[in-house]
Amino acid sequence: MKHSIISLALLLIAVNAQSAKVPLEYKNKVYEEAIQTVILQKTGTEERIPLVSLSNPLAALTLKFDELRPENDYYQYKYIHCSADWNPSDIHVFDYIEGMQSENIDNYGFSQNTYFQYTNYSVTFPTEYMRPKLSGNYLLVVFRNYNEEDIILSQRFMVVNDIFKIDAKVERSSEVEYRFKKQEIDFTVTYDNYEIPNPMSDINAVILQNTNWTTANFNIKPRFINNGVLDFNYNNEVNNFWGANEFRYFDIRSLRTMSPSVNHKYIDEYNRPVAELFREKTRATDPYLEYSDYNGKIVFDNKDAGSRDPNISSDYVNVKFYYVNPGGELNNPLYIFGELTNWELKNDFKMVYDKSKNLYYCEATLKQGYYSYWYVTPSSNTLIPIDLTLTEGNFYQTENDYNILIYHKNQFLRYDELLGYTKISSAGEQK
Repeated sequence: MKHSIISLALLLIAVNAQSAKVPLEYKNKVYEEAIQTVILQKTGTEERIPLVSLSNPLAALTLKFDELRPENDYYQYKYIHCSADWNPSDIHVFDYIEGMQSENIDNYGFSQNTYFQYTNYSVTFPTEYMRPKLSGNYLLVVFRNYNEEDIILSQRFMVVNDIFKIDAKVERSSEVEYRFKKQEIDFTVTYDNYEIPNPMSDINAVILQNTNWTTANFNIKPRFINNGVLDFNYNNEVNNFWGANEFRYFDIRSLRTMSPSVNHKYIDEYNRPVAELFREKTRATDPYLEYSDYNGKIVFDNKDAGSRDPNISSDYVNVKFYYVNPGGELNNPLYIFGELTNWELKNDFKMVYDKSKNLYYCEATLKQGYYSYWYVTPSSNTLIPIDLTLTEGNFYQTENDYNILIYHKNQFLRYDELLGYTKISSAGEQK
């Protein structure tokens, strides 16, 4: 009976959402509660920086998402060209798209042998029928029944024209007070045979730590230019990031076997899969401990599925988080944070304090996979929304990936070109 009630409730959520019209936001966002587990990545990889090269017609990205209802819907998608700071560009769609202006999402499958019934959708793009013509930032917008106002999700992706050469390195901060807590990203940009009338004003860089847009540094200008080389070697907050800590993690790819950080797995009285995590505490006062992590990412998989497709055989699991603060309740709210929360402070992942048990807890329904995350509190700094001081700590030794994007404001063509990209690890590897 309860199973039927839950299924009906999910269906009503989806149906009611269909009639709701919401304003488009130029960021990674889900606009309906029934849409879950949205992932955009390079096709055939787990790489989450959604970037393709203008010069490589075979480069592709894949978008996957679930809708928590047992029937398929009819979805389409389109591209919107954006500026370097993610506002719509002042150019017509025909200027930046070759072919059609929208395409259908035809690839979908229904969940099999799962408690939670859902429909899994996927689409690989660009295609020969709709392809970006210009470099720069793009917003992928998915909508329903050919109604471009009935938006269900939006995702950022980038198209690069590989003109610039970037040499980068990550070191501990040059600022004395932060040498043990922050990382500094210094780099130079070389360009040859490309006309840039005003490089000091029209070139700017963006740096992302891992794949987190909420803490990205935007509009970084060159310090100076010397023989065609742009220097971005600052010694202040412009190119400094909190080192943070390695991410916590748990593994629910199998519901049959024990796995790291999971204290107990079971099926409850309503036949729902449940995973209770071990109680956790602050790591801010502990020495830094090096170990490999996924830098906040999720890897979706079902190890119990055998040869079945994990996209439709993986169930949703009720995951129970517990956090103990020795000093009792914190002055600020406590949140779970990472790719599982879309790198946002979400109410669904806000920890609740139980005074009688002196612990925080939260329950979240998550698809089977390997998850990495932090516990965070809100920051008083509007530019950096999260604070790890009390929960995770900040260490200059932490392994982080940094993604550097170089834009040129093309004054003649009225848009921001993306002319360079590189990825570098604080461990020293540049890709």
